[in-house]
Amino acid sequence: MELSCAALLFDLDGVLVDSLPVIQRHWRRWAGQHSISFERVIAVGHGRRSVEIIRIVAPPLDAEEERRTHGCR
Repeated sequence: MELSCAALLFDLDGVLVDSLPVIQRHWRRWAGQHSISFERVIAVGHGRRSVEIIRIVAPPLDAEEERRTHGCR
């Protein structure tokens, strides 16, 4: 049987790789640099892009600039 498709989607996180410790370490460091509660960041962060998280927890900051300077996706 031959299958044809235009794309494949791989969801490896949590299956083959657990990136949660790295993500939490990154956000903990970022939150500390900006005197923002790490718990607040984690509470709103699941399933959101970095710029969205920054806009929620630190509205005065330029979310796009933070994303660029801190290497967030």
